[in-house]
Amino acid sequence: MMNRTLPMAVVIVLSLAAAAAAQSGLPAGAVEFPPVRSSSDQQAMRIAQTGNAAALGAFAAQWVRAEPRAANAWFYDGLAAELNGTKAWAIDDYRHALTLEPGQGASTFGLGRALFSLNKDLEAIEPLRQATIAYPRNSRIWADYGLVLGSANRIQDAAAALQRSVTLDPGNAYHAGELADAYAAIRQYARAIPLYAQASRKTPWDDANVTWLGNLGQAYDLSGNYAQSIQVLQATLRYTPNDADVWEGLWDAYLHIGDLTHAAQAKATVARLTAPPPRPPDDPATRFSRIAASIARQQHENYLHSTGQLNLNEHLP
Repeated sequence: MMNRTLPMAVVIVLSLAAAAAAQSGLPAGAVEFPPVRSSSDQQAMRIAQTGNAAALGAFAAQWVRAEPRAANAWFYDGLAAELNGTKAWAIDDYRHALTLEPGQGASTFGLGRALFSLNKDLEAIEPLRQATIAYPRNSRIWADYGLVLGSANRIQDAAAALQRSVTLDPGNAYHAGELADAYAAIRQYARAIPLYAQASRKTPWDDANVTWLGNLGQAYDLSGNYAQSIQVLQATLRYTPNDADVWEGLWDAYLHIGDLTHAAQAKATVARLTAPPPRPPDDPATRFSRIAASIARQQHENYLHSTGQLNLNEHLP
C-alpha cells in the first residue's frame, strides 16, 4: 500500500475515459468548451456533452474540412480523439487550434489534460497554467496543475495549486487526499492530518481509503501524536495486514511511548515482510511518494539510531 510512508495517494487522474463518458456524459469540470460563435459550435458542444465520441468525431471531421481555419473545429476534433483514447492525435489537434487562436482556453486545458494523461507532466505544466488563468474556478484544472507541479518537484507550488482546488470544491475527498500528500511532502503534518481524515472517509470505499488511512497514521506519528498514530495504524492493518510500512510506523510509535514489547513485535514483522512491489510508473499515487517517503524514512532511522535500535551501518529495509 505505502512506499516508505506518506505516498501520493491519487486515484482520479483528470483524463477522459471514452467508455465512462459514453455511459454518462462528460464529468463536470473535466472539459471546458470554447465560446459559441456559430450553429456548428452549438451542435458540436451538444454532441460533446453526451460523451458520444464517434458522433463528435464524424461531425468535427466534416467541420474541419469545411472550415480548416476554424480553431473551434480543431478543438472538437481533438476532443473526439481524446474521448476515443487517441491522445497523440488529440494533442496535435489542440496544438493546431492554438496556432489558429493563441491562448484559446478550451484548447490549452485540452492540451494539458491530454499530456498529463500520457504522463508528459513537464510538458503539461505550461498549458495547465494557462488553463487556470482561463478558468480560475475550475477545481479539476487546479488539481491537475498541482499534480504536474509536484512531478517537477515544485512541491510548495503544487500545494498552493491543490489548495485552490480544495477551496473551490471542499467536498472532493480525492483532491483533499492529493493536497494532504503535498503537505506531508513538505512536512506540514498539521495541515495534512485533517485532509487525510477527510480523504480516508470518502465513499465509495476502495483501496485509496486504505492508503489515506495509513498515511493518516503515519502523519500522526511524524507529528508526535503517537497514541493516535498507533490507533489509526492498527485500524489500517485490518485492511492491509502485511504492509511493512504500516508495521514500521507502529515500530516507531511504540518505541516513542516506551512500549518495548510491541515495538519488538513490530520490528520483527518489518524484518519478516518484504517491501510491497512498486506501483507502475503511470500510477499517480507515486507522484509525491519519493519525497515524502525519504523524509519519513530518515526521521524514523534517526530516531532508531538514537535509541540503539539500529547501528550506524544498518538501514530500514
